[in-house]
Amino acid sequence: MISTLQSDFYLSSYALRNTEIVGPKVGADLRRQAIYVTLAGLGAMLLYIWFRFELMYGIAAVVATFHDVLITLGFFRF
Repeated sequence: MISTLQSDFYLSSYALRNTEIVGPKVGADLRRQAIYVTLAGLGAMLLYIWFRFELMYGIAAVVATFHDVLITLGFFRF
């Protein structure tokens, strides 16, 4: 089986061309930017929901959105 695989299939050679490492300062900066962008997106969604729907439905939609975010972050896992 091994000889058949070796004769019928060819694995091309590969070369490692470039490597980059993200340091702790850059990682912290990227994390901070991701948090800001996520909060800005959540804020924009909340504003749209608030003005798009009637007051009671808007409040319920905002509470549901916060609940979804908390579930995603794992606040209720215990």
